[in-house]
Amino acid sequence: MACCGVERGFRVELGEIENQFLKDKSIRDVIVVARDDAEGNKYAVAYFVAYEKKTIKELKTLSKYEIPKGIYCIKNFVKTPTGKINRTATLKLLEK
Repeated sequence: MACCGVERGFRVELGEIENQFLKDKSIRDVIVVARDDAEGNKYAVAYFVAYEKKTIKELKTLSKYEIPKGIYCIKNFVKTPTGKINRTATLKLLEK
């Protein structure tokens, strides 16, 4: 989560966006990653797992440039044997 990306010309801490999602008690897990568009510009994409279907209200606390371009609700993340999110395996599955 320490890595950062650039969103619409602003430096964005991806971990801070994840923390904003997790402030909402209905969000169980979240991953925010930096992606590149066709021109090589970076943008943020968020994947989250929720306890219940809902809209994301906590994003109102983010600046406009911090709101990810893509926000996707998925069923589950791949976990390590210790119960942590396996970011590499999860992102590989999401790319398929």
